[in-house]
Amino acid sequence: MDLYLEELERAIRSGELNVASESARGLANLKASVALTCSEASYLPERKISVKVVIEDRYISDISITLNLYPSMKFEDLKQLVLEKFEFPVQVQKWIAGKRLARDIDTLRSCGIRQDNDVLYLYLVSASSVGLNKEVLQTQHQRTHGFSETIPDAQLYTTGIQDLATGWQCPTCTLINEPTRPGCSVCGGSRPEEYIVPTGYELSNNERLRMEQEISFENLVIMERESNFRRHLAAEENDLIANADEFDCPVCFERIGARDGVMLRECLHMFCKECLQSQVLHAESAVVSCPHVDGSQLCLSVIQEREIKALVSDEVYQKHLTLSLTEAESRAPNSFHCQTPNCNGWCIYEDDVNTFNCSVCEKENCLTCKAIHEGISCRQYQNDVKYKAKNDIAAKRTQHKIEAMLRKGDAMKCPTCDIIVMKKDGCDWIRCTMCKTEICWVTKGPRWGPMGPDDISGGCQCGVDGKPCHPNCQNCH
Repeated sequence: MDLYLEELERAIRSGELNVASESARGLANLKASVALTCSEASYLPERKISVKVVIEDRYISDISITLNLYPSMKFEDLKQLVLEKFEFPVQVQKWIAGKRLARDIDTLRSCGIRQDNDVLYLYLVSASSVGLNKEVLQTQHQRTHGFSETIPDAQLYTTGIQDLATGWQCPTCTLINEPTRPGCSVCGGSRPEEYIVPTGYELSNNERLRMEQEISFENLVIMERESNFRRHLAAEENDLIANADEFDCPVCFERIGARDGVMLRECLHMFCKECLQSQVLHAESAVVSCPHVDGSQLCLSVIQEREIKALVSDEVYQKHLTLSLTEAESRAPNSFHCQTPNCNGWCIYEDDVNTFNCSVCEKENCLTCKAIHEGISCRQYQNDVKYKAKNDIAAKRTQHKIEAMLRKGDAMKCPTCDIIVMKKDGCDWIRCTMCKTEICWVTKGPRWGPMGPDDISGGCQCGVDGKPCHPNCQNCH
């Protein structure tokens, strides 16, 4: 019962008749004995309050007017008042009070509009979105005559929209709009292309205010863009972006003061410098991931190279670069490491390249033999390996490796000069580095006949009559 009484008292004070009725019905069902005592203030006549109304549509915002209204006024009556004063159809009016859309049966008081300078928001939707047409608008306009005598009147202070004496007629809803307005204030329709602002036309207070606001808004947008650009340039000049506010490091849970931590560029996650340094130092990969974890979800962003360099010492950064190069070499499908002991040089070679001049140790590597044999040919080197294999353990190991490659098909003997050749990558066409014979890798024989290139009387005859030379042919040109 106490709950019904409290709700009834509140509803009566705020003028919410529906709520008061429901509360009274609940007390009646309980057969409660209730006595109402009205205070002296209840007998005082209701006073009008000055309400600021902010009007917006798809083209304008923050146009304000001031209305003197009774707090007990319902929104359905307020809509009719605005229809009479400004010719805004009831259907396009959407009133917002207290961060919610007001209903027609709601009163100003029930929505928190109870004293001077309280604010209401009126958003005007397009006429087409609510099914209005020219005939409906004309009928509605005729019904508004004499309306001001039946509802509380309102006083308009010229801080916003005014009645228009001249202007262009909207072809959709027939509303007369200000001459300089680009779109209809009710339905949002475009101004007719053939309309020209009258010569010598003097701007109304509303137009002047609107145009000043448009210019002011455009200037603010330009200033904000320039400010954002300057901040972006300033941030780009710094390798590390410091945190603006205090935060708890998600790794060590220490409280980090403003500008004492780091905000990662890719994901904007923030950490203390020590935890990020540790992440780089113990990383198993050259791509250092962001250490942020949200439940079971790992952050997929990475710490950028410039951030790593700024976080760690030169020694740690050099180790990171070495790891990066090692990973790049291991992932490249056609990489070759210099055969000089303890040399860090390596390359990525093309299929038609047979030598690699290492820029680190300045030695020439033979890509055919996968060895360094400066001063002797590939045939001399391979014969030397065979000779040394009888007594030299390393040479014997090399010879066994070559023989294993021949058995597996990873190497072959040139059909002309008999030196061992290997295909590094690419198609099935290779050329012997010794005798320059063109070889078909898949058939292990010469590509062309005895007359050389384009002689299809011999060789693998790939492409003759549109047929490949072998079921596993991978294009031998």
